[in-house]
Amino acid sequence: MTPEKRAKHDASIEAFKEMLPQPAPVDKEFIPKNLDKALGVVGVALPESKEEFNFQIERWIQRLIDRVIRYADEFKEQPAPVVPDECPAELLAFCEQVIDSRITANAKADELWNDCRDAMLNGDTFRGNSISSTNNFRGIAETSTNSQVIPDGWISCSERMPEQGAYISAVSRHGEYVAGQVIDDWLDLHDGTSFGLDEVYLWMMLPPLPAAPQKEVK
Repeated sequence: MTPEKRAKHDASIEAFKEMLPQPAPVDKEFIPKNLDKALGVVGVALPESKEEFNFQIERWIQRLIDRVIRYADEFKEQPAPVVPDECPAELLAFCEQVIDSRITANAKADELWNDCRDAMLNGDTFRGNSISSTNNFRGIAETSTNSQVIPDGWISCSERMPEQGAYISAVSRHGEYVAGQVIDDWLDLHDGTSFGLDEVYLWMMLPPLPAAPQKEVK
């Protein structure tokens, strides 16, 4: 193709692009405050048009309704959680398997468990980026990618994905430790946020939630 024909071809393409309808920009006054931050947590971008914005609102509201209905029983009074004083054997075994030094693994597991236990007792959400020592899981995840041994109780996502509705603990590819319920392609966390299943490296089944206490009938 000669330079003249190339220039004419490119000009016709640009002219065609200008003929295509462009999405109307979203009026900022229709976007709730901090919506961009909330959507960023789950990796969703702001809609590019008012039509898409209105469509997404319906989906978000429906998702909120589904979540409230699903967890309605959890909003009721719950008994005080029973948190073990010592690091669970499964967690300790996991650290021992993926860290070269067993002494270092014990120290990291104990430190991790202490912070995790404090978070659970205080009602906080246990996530790798919110508690300093849980950043040890970042090194665990990186080391695990070169390990041929999967600790007992843990399942690699390359081997099997968790079933829908299952409550699991999970270690992400970036070293975060999270826990929640599998809903579609997401792990719904207890703080109302979601975590993409495609980021999960290892997972372990959690026991079912205890039933709400029954009031005595007088």
